[in-house]
Amino acid sequence: MRYSWLFILPLIAIISIIAYSIRRLYTKRRPNKKAIIVAHSKRIRNLPEYEKARVRYRILLTLMAITFITALSSVTISASRPISVEVNEPDYETRDIMLCIDMSASTDNVREDIIDYLSEVATGLKGQRLGVTIFATKSASLSPLTNDYESLQGTLDTMRDSFKTDSSGMRESYYQYIVGATSDIGTGIVNCINNFDQLKNEGHSQSVIITTDNVQNTGDIMIEQAANYAKRFGITFYGVNTEPRNVGAAEPLHAKQFRNAVALTGGVYYSTGASGLSATEIVDEILKQEAIKHDSEKQYVQTDSPVVFESIAAVSVVLFIFLVWRIGL
Repeated sequence: MRYSWLFILPLIAIISIIAYSIRRLYTKRRPNKKAIIVAHSKRIRNLPEYEKARVRYRILLTLMAITFITALSSVTISASRPISVEVNEPDYETRDIMLCIDMSASTDNVREDIIDYLSEVATGLKGQRLGVTIFATKSASLSPLTNDYESLQGTLDTMRDSFKTDSSGMRESYYQYIVGATSDIGTGIVNCINNFDQLKNEGHSQSVIITTDNVQNTGDIMIEQAANYAKRFGITFYGVNTEPRNVGAAEPLHAKQFRNAVALTGGVYYSTGASGLSATEIVDEILKQEAIKHDSEKQYVQTDSPVVFESIAAVSVVLFIFLVWRIGL
């Protein structure tokens, strides 16, 4: 309960003191019939010591009145529970980025380069939420969107270690037992998109980094259809074609389809081959995106803050008592 009306009390006290002072001044000018005339009092009043004592007495009385009013006002304000109001306007800034990795058999020779590249990308994108999804015949989420970079890097390191060639010369990762070896790229990308936890939030910045050679040999969803699906949610593709390219060779149809799909979402396509990947390029492009700001409603935070006034009241009371003692009342 707040006693906001208590501010009237110090006003009454102040008005009373002013009224008393005016009345006293007025009565001082009128002759006092009960006054006792003392001989040679004028000489006493003219003494420097008397004048000093009189001035000091008036100063002490004035200070006593000030400390009394200050103490009364502070106690009244504290009793009325003063509050401080702070207006918070939350301003959140983030991007959600899914690493969408083709694990089909055609990427066998470039997988380690891809993971090294994506590890650098993840390092450059600290401050954003990243996730990892792999696909081939099927899809699997290895890491949901997170800003726990140690966990994310641990996932990528585990993938890299699994690609090492065994004693028989086989390089097949155990991840392929999960997702298969044939390529259903369109469906894989759609599943990557569906792993966003704020997919339908139109005001949220979301991107997919796709590493694939776009050589599809199964499934009904083409990469262009996946791009149209992403466009519905404002998702941007960053496409990295991992297929080795010969200098001067004509661009194959599946590479053109990949490029067109990325362009459809307003993203950037990189045709460098896994060995020529540069993490800096893609990180710079993603960070150029305007981070979406989610303007939430203003929050009014009210906090009781009587400490200052209680302290002033305590100091004023101590000073008032000291002045009463000093005057000798």
